[in-house]
Amino acid sequence: MPPKKKFKATASSSTTVFDRRRFISPEAKERYKQNVIHRNCIPERGLENFLPDKIHSLGWEKFTEQPTAVSIPLVKEFYVNANEHENFKVFVWAFWIKFGSFSINRFYHTQDIPNDDYSRLRDEGVDLDEIIRTIARLGAEWKRSASDVTHFPSFGLIPNCKIWHHFTSSKLIPSSNTSEVTKERALLNFVIQKGYSIDVGRVIQCC
Repeated sequence: MPPKKKFKATASSSTTVFDRRRFISPEAKERYKQNVIHRNCIPERGLENFLPDKIHSLGWEKFTEQPTAVSIPLVKEFYVNANEHENFKVFVWAFWIKFGSFSINRFYHTQDIPNDDYSRLRDEGVDLDEIIRTIARLGAEWKRSASDVTHFPSFGLIPNCKIWHHFTSSKLIPSSNTSEVTKERALLNFVIQKGYSIDVGRVIQCC
């Protein structure tokens, strides 16, 4: 999701002609033209007919439904305008749409969870070896940079965790690169397997 800080329009560009039905500002129009219009969107995916017991235990029945078709240009305009959001409200075709964690949870019928386990473990830290033992096959190892653990190859995931990896990489922490399991996505998968709490709206809002 877009960053939390409100983008400030500059005086030099404030008089530029732009379609006020589609864009909140001249800067938003320029971002659309320069950075977004030719980029591919990461398609969302559902989990219908997969892992029903786990989905039920999480309360994610609606969240994991197969998504319906959407207007790709409209999605792109949402994101360029969201850079200039007002308290997590974004301008889309002359309407203001709420996309804060509360609104996201209402849409997906998921719970608002103060101090959810995923956020707590992300902030406080967790044993990375325990994570990889839980979600990956024997022999899978973290790749390391000069100063930190970075990722491990997704082919090392156990089957159920591979399904969750592809789902969360399209719906919760979007990435087109599913061949690598980053620490953040590994933690998310770990929390799902353990049955710990996740505030879906907060994760999406902060991405």
